Amino acid sequence: MKTTIKTLTLFLLLSSASRCFGQEPSQEKLLNLLHFKEYRLIEKTDTVYFYVYGQSSRSKKHMVLYVSGSTPQPLFSYEYKDGKLATYTWTHKEHQTLSDDYIYILIAKPGMRGVWSEAALSRQGNQLPAAWLDKNSLDFRVWQADRVIRYCHKHFLTDKGKTIVYGHSEGFNVVARLLTVNKQITHAGIWCGSAMPDYYDFMIMKRQQLHAGKLTDSVAALQLDTMLHNYRDIFKQPNYKKPGSIYTNKRWISYARGPIADLVKVNIPIYQIVATQDANAPYESAFIVPLEFIRLGKTNLTFKTLVGGDHSLNTVGRNGLRTNHWKVYFQDFINWTNLAATN
Repeated sequence: MKTTIKTLTLFLLLSSASRCFGQEPSQEKLLNLLHFKEYRLIEKTDTVYFYVYGQSSRSKKHMVLYVSGSTPQPLFSYEYKDGKLATYTWTHKEHQTLSDDYIYILIAKPGMRGVWSEAALSRQGNQLPAAWLDKNSLDFRVWQADRVIRYCHKHFLTDKGKTIVYGHSEGFNVVARLLTVNKQITHAGIWCGSAMPDYYDFMIMKRQQLHAGKLTDSVAALQLDTMLHNYRDIFKQPNYKKPGSIYTNKRWISYARGPIADLVKVNIPIYQIVATQDANAPYESAFIVPLEFIRLGKTNLTFKTLVGGDHSLNTVGRNGLRTNHWKVYFQDFINWTNLAATN
């Protein structure tokens, strides 16, 4: 299971009220404070909520879309403390570093809205949103992103700008497949994900535990056999929803083909980040991407390694202090898009 580590930012503001898109007053105030606007796309029984930063009355030249990891969490949340509104951002806030000719887009998770109250999150507890369980799959997330890109091109952008998409963790997989669907994308980032299916990563993790002395060889082999048995059961029962599980069998099956199969079909510039101490997406499985690109004679991959980095691009120094490198890599990524030629 790949998860995204959230970061929170707190602002305090006296409360007032107005409504847009059916939002509660606090939701609208939060988005205004953070300079995001909520949009929704409705198609039959599906609604996609997405949030745009930097959108104004004039068209912008470039867009950046971030595709987050697997956890069913909001993009923003809020609560009242001592009669004042406290707002939280569940991202790294890299959008604040972009110049004025960009818009930046976040998409809510399948079946979910992007803004939640802390009270609603508390009531939800460990119970997963039913709509999320029903809709969550690779195909649905790719469909969401494709529709949002098309909408933004039609309504917010001028011609001949950059359409940049980057995904982290499970977002790595989503971006890989999205690149085969949407031809408006000019540059792509795949961060801290695996080129192989989830279960391949799980097996690597068992071998890591073996080499770290946490498992014996016989126990590790037994656990790998159990994984294979469970994997077969998933495909035998594609519609099964295991009680208490964060994922349905439909979700597992949708991600069963490794992203490398999609990435090798793509000719636009791709920027890959791996972290050597990533406990969610093993460092060992990341090298399949550059190896395949070299084998096929493809030259559109830029490969970056954060030594000592974890899944959220944190490192810990000798003094025990943690340093987050997310914004540094994001700025390098954006600078790279200015230099990397597109076909």
